[in-house]
Amino acid sequence: MFIIGRNNDNIFKKEYFLSQDIASEDFLEKIKIAYKNVRHFDLIIHCASPYGESEVPNTKEMDDFYRVNVLAFWNLITYFIEDKKLIAHCLVVSIGSTAALKKVDHFNPASILAKNSFMQCFDIFQDSFLALGIKFCHIVLGSLGQDLILHSDIMKCIYFLSSMSSGCFPSRIIIKSKAEFS
Repeated sequence: MFIIGRNNDNIFKKEYFLSQDIASEDFLEKIKIAYKNVRHFDLIIHCASPYGESEVPNTKEMDDFYRVNVLAFWNLITYFIEDKKLIAHCLVVSIGSTAALKKVDHFNPASILAKNSFMQCFDIFQDSFLALGIKFCHIVLGSLGQDLILHSDIMKCIYFLSSMSSGCFPSRIIIKSKAEFS
């Protein structure tokens, strides 16, 4: 998990590699120590970790995925809100992949739940943030790389989101590469 925060143009970048063996409490303690001197953020960028999905995910993989990505993200944001590090008009951007949008060609309940409910979780986050006046957008990305989606395009998208008026609350942006349409 990558967490990039901005506080009055000072950039804070922390990389947290959450293995499936790390408990959420350990993760939160590291976060509390790393950001104890930050008064508040006006921008948070969260990049989820890949969770080692096999060809046919099982319920153990689905549990790991939720613990490492969805629950860790929710714990992080809850801590930032409770500690008043996220204020009204702050922008929280979560970046995921188009894997959640792909059709499953075989019936596997764990795979379907992992891919589809991950996207639904962000709708719940959106509602919670809206009540607090915090902007939240989930960017769904396709393939990255040369002749695909460039990193600079992602940064332009985040800049665009941060420049929107305080009354505008985007929820989801899907960016596909040309290769995904063939």
